[in-house]
Amino acid sequence: MTFGERVIAISDHIKAHIIDNYGTDEGKIRRISRCVNMENFDVENTSAERMIKLIEENHIPEDKPIITLIGRLTNWKGQKLLIDALAKIKDEDFHCLLIGDDQGRVKYTEELHQKIDSYGMSDRFTFIRHVADVPAAMMVSDVVLSTSIEPEAFGRIAIEGQAMGRIVVASDIGGSKETVIDGVTGKLFKSGDADDLAKALLWALRLTTQEREKIGAAAIKNVKEHFTKQIMCDKTIKVYEEVINQK
Repeated sequence: MTFGERVIAISDHIKAHIIDNYGTDEGKIRRISRCVNMENFDVENTSAERMIKLIEENHIPEDKPIITLIGRLTNWKGQKLLIDALAKIKDEDFHCLLIGDDQGRVKYTEELHQKIDSYGMSDRFTFIRHVADVPAAMMVSDVVLSTSIEPEAFGRIAIEGQAMGRIVVASDIGGSKETVIDGVTGKLFKSGDADDLAKALLWALRLTTQEREKIGAAAIKNVKEHFTKQIMCDKTIKVYEEVINQK
């Protein structure tokens, strides 16, 4: 992480981590964000057939707002936090998708089911181990979440959700602070705080159609202007050229 004549950091969060932990000269660090492949994450290219297939294969209810958290089942991704937050707003109409494999952490999965059962919400959740068509999963969702209780180095789900014009709700730590414009392209909540997450979810669920469309359009614009694959590649090539020209 520190040996090169230039060091590429994928976020300001990682840049600060490199400086603070390794004493790397800030002058040789270049921040280049990770990206979204806009060919894949494109609302217009995500057909109704793909969404219907996903809904039917996973028995996703079509008459309720869908809240989706995509990420492997592990504590730091915040599944327990989400369950606690949803229990606080259980009178709202919603269904939650937890998409991700536990990668052998069977006990953790059992704990999630137990927590859900303890709140009497077993019919409000669907566990899906793997989804090949992530854009379709986002398109069937009303809210896309990033609830990590530890900082994401960048947090790709937050920009993928924005690219699909979804309402993104994310923890206010790590890379998400750099990609979600609070109240404009999504909503940030206080990390680890179930009460604040519940408030953010209520905000997302109660948006009018016009408000959702405005935020969705701003989110897509945000990604197109800052987080496309072409932008990432162009910036990376410039760093290589910088090193070559220096030689």
